[in-house]
Amino acid sequence: MEPSDLLINIAAIFVALAGFSGIVATFQLREDRRITRGDALGLSIMVNFSLTGPVFCLSSIVLLSFGLDERTVWGVSSAAMSLNYFVWVVVMLWQIRSIRVSSFLVKALFTLFTFLALSGSTISAMNAAGIVFQQEFGPYLAMFVLPLAMVSIMFSRLLLRPMWRKLRVQRRVSPARRADPR
Repeated sequence: MEPSDLLINIAAIFVALAGFSGIVATFQLREDRRITRGDALGLSIMVNFSLTGPVFCLSSIVLLSFGLDERTVWGVSSAAMSLNYFVWVVVMLWQIRSIRVSSFLVKALFTLFTFLALSGSTISAMNAAGIVFQQEFGPYLAMFVLPLAMVSIMFSRLLLRPMWRKLRVQRRVSPARRADPR
């Protein structure tokens, strides 16, 4: 498969996840439940990555369509991706400092995402500079795995979290307190 075909497919996946996330979030906001800052941050991350991914995919295709050498395109695109990851880490750390997170799993997930984003920034910078990688498509393509994974995890959380909340509420009502159907 050609690099441009792969990038178009990745862009389409991002756009589909952004669209479905928007629809699901809109219906969930209609419910009478409290929205937390963490919920807003999670949706914000999901939408931002879902819309940033296609920009990177399509900008690389635009550069290719101008007839630039592929090495130059992957070098420039990797440099931009490196900067994007670095800025994302700074913004994420700034935003998350104001959120009280009690769940070990959520803390571990954000720590993992931060570590992976810093690693992605480093790998992209190395590809752009020709260190270890020689301005190749492979490392650039690999840098889309993290945002796709993040968006997918956040999307599944967006879909499944209301069900788990409802299940917790139902469990609070013990069988002894339930009205006898007879």
